[in-house]
Parts: sequence; C-alpha cells; structure tokens
Amino acid sequence: MKITTKKTIEEQVEISLPAYYKSKTGYFHYKIYNEENCLCVYENEIGIKHAGLPFAIESEPSTEDEFLAGYNRALSNISNKLI
Repeated sequence: MKITTKKTIEEQVEISLPAYYKSKTGYFHYKIYNEENCLCVYENEIGIKHAGLPFAIESEPSTEDEFLAGYNRALSNISNKLI
C-alpha cells in the first residue's frame, strides 16, 4: 500500500528592508517593504501581495536595479494596453 503525505516546513528568515527578490524564471519581481506587504511586478501587472510570497515560491535574491527594470517594463506594457 502507498500513502501520499504532504509536509510543511516553516522557517524564519532575517532580511533588511527593502529587500528585493525575483522568481527563478525572472518574470516576477518583488520588493518587500514592510513585514506584511511586498510590491509584486509581472509583465503586465503591478500589485501588493503578502511579504511571504517570494519565499513560498522559492524566489532568489535580486537587486534594486533588476526590480526597477521589471517595474518599468510592466509600466510600459500597461501603458501600451491603455493606448
């Protein structure tokens, strides 16, 4: 007999704010700016998400410049859709 189980691992991570992360694919960029929220940037979407999201999806550390490049790209894509 085989049984499938699911395990959850909880860990505490120490970071300095603001902290920047990106998805492994590089499409999502995150700026964690307080203990509860982060700014999430995707190709055509910018929104506020829970600060734990970058860690839940195994994102990797990023830089402010990488975040700003993704942010500006998203703003441009959004602006082009509005025209």
